[in-house]
Amino acid sequence: MKCIYRFQGAYLTNFNDFKNHFSNVKIINLDQNYRSTQNIVNLASNLVQTIPERQEKKLFSEHKEGEKIKVLECSNESAEVEFVVKTIKELLGKPIIREDGTEGTISYEDIAILSRSRKSGTKFAKSLKAYGLPADFVGSENLFGTPTIKDIMAYLSVANCPLNAGRELTRLMKNHGITEYNIAIINHYAQEMADNDTPGLDYVLKSLQEFINKEISQKDEIKEFVSELNTVSKLSRLQPSDIIYQIIMSISGMYKKAIQTNTIENRRNQILLKEIYNIALEYETLYPEGSLDDFISYLNY
Repeated sequence: MKCIYRFQGAYLTNFNDFKNHFSNVKIINLDQNYRSTQNIVNLASNLVQTIPERQEKKLFSEHKEGEKIKVLECSNESAEVEFVVKTIKELLGKPIIREDGTEGTISYEDIAILSRSRKSGTKFAKSLKAYGLPADFVGSENLFGTPTIKDIMAYLSVANCPLNAGRELTRLMKNHGITEYNIAIINHYAQEMADNDTPGLDYVLKSLQEFINKEISQKDEIKEFVSELNTVSKLSRLQPSDIIYQIIMSISGMYKKAIQTNTIENRRNQILLKEIYNIALEYETLYPEGSLDDFISYLNY
């Protein structure tokens, strides 16, 4: 049994629960690390020593000791980027023995920067290119730049806080076929209500609701859209994957549209919808008690 913290529902207490539930349990510690140098393994061992209820084991590697690990605190993001650029330039051309045993000199293809968040990864990719160094970002950043996922994020914001999602509502109004002219009227009326009541609050939803009974073209479309928003606003109590499922399969009809015709764009949208749904499932595994607000922050991180 291997415990990977908070991944696929694994917790440290799983070991004790398993031993208490089954008799004649034999524990086999996976002590050897096949990937890292001994210095990296030693540091990792020191960092996890203080974790409570940890299954005690002595990690080791048969690789070389390797270079010492450096921890650098930079004064700001610019200094951080400059340090990384300087280090990359110093590494280029130095001798290297790769994992397959071949010898050579370090090139750009041998260098990777691991980041904890999409934001940091994107920052380094753009900054390195600005310094004339070739760089590609491998991650899901492009996923959140697509119109389809932006629409889902708009729905999630409405579900999370419908009374303060004016920008997202404007996006969804456009998708719903409401004209730019009518959107301007609705937003202007919302601004007037905000000025006369509590400045800083968002009144776009309330404006939409009131225009059902006011003189305006596309009244049927607005009424249908408000009904859709009422359904969306009731989703916040569900798990993130259930919310996304309801949005793409029922409320917005996104998936139905994506399978109507066999075009490249529709096939791409099918992949995007499945990807965001899988991300929600992964989030629930990592944070089973997480709220919709937490999930949105997780996606934006």
